[in-house]
Amino acid sequence: MVKYIFAIVLTLLSYSFAYDDMLVNSVTVAKKLETAPVAYYGSLITGNVYSEDRLPWVNFDKEYPDVYKSFMEWSELKTARMQRDLAEAPEIVRKTFELRSQKETNGFYLIHNIIHVDKIYDKETKTWVDPPVEKTKKVFTQFAYMGPDILKDSSSFKLILRVIAVPKFDSEIPNKRIFFLEGVSESVAFLDVQSLENVQFFPYRLNYGVEPNSAIEVRKRIESLVYDGDYATAVQLVDSADLSPRSKALLKYLNRDYEFILNKDSSSNYLVRQSTYRYEDGLDLLLNRVAERDYHENFKCEDLQDKPEVNKDLACPVMKSIALGKMLKSLIEGESSFSFGLGSDFGIPFLAGDFPDYKPYFFFNVALDFRIYNVLFSFEFNTRSLDEKCDSCGFFDYGIHSLLGYRVLRTKYFEGAAFANLGTAFYVVRRDGEEKRENRQERYFRYGFGAYVDYLFPSLEGKTMPEGDPITGRIAIRLKAGFHNMKASKYGHSKGISPYISLGFRLRGDVVKLWKVSDFAKLEYQN
Repeated sequence: MVKYIFAIVLTLLSYSFAYDDMLVNSVTVAKKLETAPVAYYGSLITGNVYSEDRLPWVNFDKEYPDVYKSFMEWSELKTARMQRDLAEAPEIVRKTFELRSQKETNGFYLIHNIIHVDKIYDKETKTWVDPPVEKTKKVFTQFAYMGPDILKDSSSFKLILRVIAVPKFDSEIPNKRIFFLEGVSESVAFLDVQSLENVQFFPYRLNYGVEPNSAIEVRKRIESLVYDGDYATAVQLVDSADLSPRSKALLKYLNRDYEFILNKDSSSNYLVRQSTYRYEDGLDLLLNRVAERDYHENFKCEDLQDKPEVNKDLACPVMKSIALGKMLKSLIEGESSFSFGLGSDFGIPFLAGDFPDYKPYFFFNVALDFRIYNVLFSFEFNTRSLDEKCDSCGFFDYGIHSLLGYRVLRTKYFEGAAFANLGTAFYVVRRDGEEKRENRQERYFRYGFGAYVDYLFPSLEGKTMPEGDPITGRIAIRLKAGFHNMKASKYGHSKGISPYISLGFRLRGDVVKLWKVSDFAKLEYQN
């Protein structure tokens, strides 16, 4: 009974696809979770896309008879509906449909995935929970059609081209992903909302609008303009030339349209080479050849230094990927709201105030740092070594305190901050004639103020990131100056402040914002 109900639901969902599916825009997993009825986190056990005529060869009709029956009924209903609507359509619509129907791979397909489930998304609590033992294995079946489709409303007809796309699961180690009814995510490293905002969702079924106009004359005009090097005029014709997303991006590249190139929404499909029609002209090949030659002969990253409005670190790798048709990996667009670090400082302290006859000679500090937006917070431990000149002089001072600061300077390689310290400190004085372990300590309230400047390398922006990794490491060289109070009136008979200047380093981890296009090079087209 459950299988029967499941088959009916699939039939209804798939039949509605014929009328309601639209080309899915770039969407993150975090956004998708807001509307998805179910979501599963796990790894793929088996994944297949079967054509209609291949299903009996793999015994699908015997292993899943109810699903097979629903699929065949759905394909028959869809075929009959298309033929009925096509018969009523204008001649230009019918001719366009026939042109797009000539591809051998057009037809009906069944997407069949079996996954191992590690977590299930609970929509009420918006958390990921462990599945029951009997639900650790899940079967997903999706009906799909590939080819031209015709949509009819009360007064008009619309043509669309339907495409089937499935991600490449080619890793030897199964990657954990989030599986939805109608698609799947990239590899997922962390399940928190902030991380999922950087993870792309890929639908299995896509479609592109097809205008009943071949635009052949416009393409001939563009081809002539590209031959003449008049890219500025050619790019004005792109909307009426039925260009593939890649050819459009190449014209934008040749015009140095950085606003388009660095807009993830507009350049996201630059590797998709198919247009809504299949043309026999040479425009697409010409654009590929011209752009590649232009990149090697004319494009220079150094020229972008004269364009302060253009992010050179992002523009250079993106322009290269578009011109040469290469896969663009995730690039760092900049830091996000959080970073952390661990480091130490070495320097020279000074004394100012009522102190006996001795001098400080070494300052040391170790800290664990955190940053949330521009607010800084650290846990610090620091020491001062003192050269004692009298019996009652202290020889050592150490403090355990916090740092609260604010970042006031931020450039590509430099950051600066002002801060205050609060905590506790201990002034150490030897007992006359006794061993060091029996030294006397005087505890007092510690405060202080200061500022520092960090030199950070390498630069974040434009750096390539591994898939699914939101954290990158950097090294910081820190020049710091400030002061702490020192008060040891009981044993050390000292009172004042101790300015210091130090040089240190930090190992720092930055959670980053990724510049990543939702190019469908990550999708394996079944046509």
